[in-house]
Formats: sequence, C-alpha cells, structure tokens
Amino acid sequence: MFDVMRSARWWALVGVVTYTLLAASVLAAQRGDPEWFVHFGSDPTRTQVTELAKEVYGEDVTTPNVDGHDGQAFWLLARDPLLLDTTEADTYLDRPLYRSQRLLYPLLAAPFRLISDHALIVGLIIVNLVSIALGAAATARLAQQFGAHRWSPVAYLANPATVTAVLLSTADALAITACLWGIVEILDGRDVRAGLWFAATALAKEVLLVTALAMAVVMVARGTPVRRAAIWLSPGIIAAVAWGTYIRTRLDETAADIQEITVPFGGYITAWRTQWSHFGDYEQMSVALLFLGLGLLALWRWITRGGILMWAAAPFAGLTLLFTKQVVGLSTNIPRTVGPLLVLLLIDVTASNHHVDVDAPAPLALLRSIWFRRSPADG
Repeated sequence: MFDVMRSARWWALVGVVTYTLLAASVLAAQRGDPEWFVHFGSDPTRTQVTELAKEVYGEDVTTPNVDGHDGQAFWLLARDPLLLDTTEADTYLDRPLYRSQRLLYPLLAAPFRLISDHALIVGLIIVNLVSIALGAAATARLAQQFGAHRWSPVAYLANPATVTAVLLSTADALAITACLWGIVEILDGRDVRAGLWFAATALAKEVLLVTALAMAVVMVARGTPVRRAAIWLSPGIIAAVAWGTYIRTRLDETAADIQEITVPFGGYITAWRTQWSHFGDYEQMSVALLFLGLGLLALWRWITRGGILMWAAAPFAGLTLLFTKQVVGLSTNIPRTVGPLLVLLLIDVTASNHHVDVDAPAPLALLRSIWFRRSPADG
C-alpha cells in the first residue's frame, strides 16, 4: 500500500476525486447552479462584471459576496480569451491589462462556451480539476526524486491556493501545476518539456516564471551548460513577452497597474495600522503572519542549506516580505500568491535524498567558492 501511495497516478486520482466531490457538494448546496463558483459581486460600485453577468444569466444572477473575486475576471476573459473584441474587457474589468496577462486558464475553458454560457462556468471548474490531478502527480514525482515523505502531495492538495482555485475559479492550481512539472522535467533532464511547461506557467501566472529563472541561475553556477538553461527558460520569456505585447496593442492601457508589491514589510505595517489593530481583524493577521513566517523559514534554509528546491522557492519566499496590504490584508490572497512555496518547502524539509546531481549549494557557499576560485589570480 505504501508503494502505491508514492505513485503519481495514485495521487492524481486522489486529487481529482477529492475536488470533484468538493465541487459537487457546492453545486448540490447551490441547487445545481454553477454561478456561485465565479463569485460575481453584488455591489455595482465595486465591480462592473456583474452587470455583464446579469445580461447573460438574468437579473437574479448569483452574487455570493459584495466585492466579487478574481473568478469573475477569468469568466469574462474566457468569453473572448484572444481579445478579438476588447469592448467587454475595457468596459467591465477593473485592470484590463493586468487581468488579461493570464491567458491560459480562460483559454482552456473557452471552448465550453460553444455548449452554453453555463457550460463555460463548468469548464472553468473542469480545467481546475484536471490541473489538480496533474499537480498532485507532479508533487508525487518530486517527492520520489528527493525521497520525501509519502504524504508530501498533501502539500499540493491541501494547499490554500489549490482549494481557492476551485472555489473561486482562479488560475492558481493550473499555474502551480505547470511550474512543478517544469521543475520535474529539469531534474529528469528533459529540457524541451521543461521549457514548454514554463511557457505554460508564464501564460497562466507570469510571476511564477521566477522559478525557472532561479533554477537557471543556480544550475549554470553548478556547471550546467548555458544552452540547456536557455532551452527551459527562453520559451516562458518569449511567451510572456509575445502575449504581453499583443494585449498592449489590443487594450486601451499600455502599462499594467501593479498593486501587489511595496517596500519590505510595508504591507504588514499598513495592514496593522489601518485594518488589523483598527478593526480587531486578528484572524486575517494570523494568516498573513503565518505565511510571512514560512517565507522567512524558506529564506533561512535557502541561505544556510541551499538545495535545488529552496532555490526554486526562494523568489516566493522573498515576495512574502514585499506584499502590499491588498495581498496580506485578505486571507484568500497571500496563500494564492505563494502557493508553490508550501509544496517545495515541505518536500525539502522531509527530503532524505539530496544527491549531488539534483542538489545545489547555499548562496553563502556559492559565493565563497567563487571568491576562493578567484583569489589565486588576484594574488
């Protein structure tokens, strides 16, 4: 049984069954109405997408909360993912350029609209279910490669980013899955496949491409030919640049409105002053501080111990210091942003198989080796 539980196929099955049951239970509670998964907002002054939803589904469209959530943006983009007609995006999206950067999730769901508008929402759910099966399999593969605990795939399946992807119809499960498979393929020596997975990562959630960059840096420093690193890194960069250039020719905006990054710890200070202490919102604060602590732990392990997984996780760990109040102030936001961190950190902590062919030095050790290599020439 334990050998079976280490199987990628086993965990893929566990993932798709678990989340199918979760989605089915929500649908049953909503009397078979899938609109709940998109999370249209009820306040027209805070979200305009609901106005379009009312035209499509009727005035009684389901609005689970006031503000709505990111799923409504992906739903709108899935209606026309290639932006052949930009009227809806320019009219109803709060940040059209920023939202449109994440093409892959709405593109994969878009064909379901050929059936019906309600089928489009079901398509968003199905894409996430397939993504979860693949993501669980990728996590199991990484756990096998590093001799990590057989329960390591739970770090993906119980990941808040995975849960919210299904319940909020967001691209996080798909993006993390593509990122993890990119790492798996690099370690297996399949550079072209890794490049394709990182291209998918860039089109699902462009910020996750920093993993490919971090791995390229450390692998080249360890002696991997630059040509190999370029094979897995360049497709993602090309895809992100090409799609970013295209949408800038289609939309009214020319620059994305970045509202998620600020000075180190600035978001936490602002959240404390204006939200947590002011309204006694200590539950949200606890979630934010938990993920900040995980980020600091990952940074410490990266600096002092190294390892290829911590190199891959380091960019996400660093981001936990830089988030704005918009991210840390809402408990559903910060876990989605650093979802890969939880998977990589748990596997690294439980790993027993840090072989030299998949390991990487700590930054301090790498700097020392570079310094001492140069010292004789300097003398």
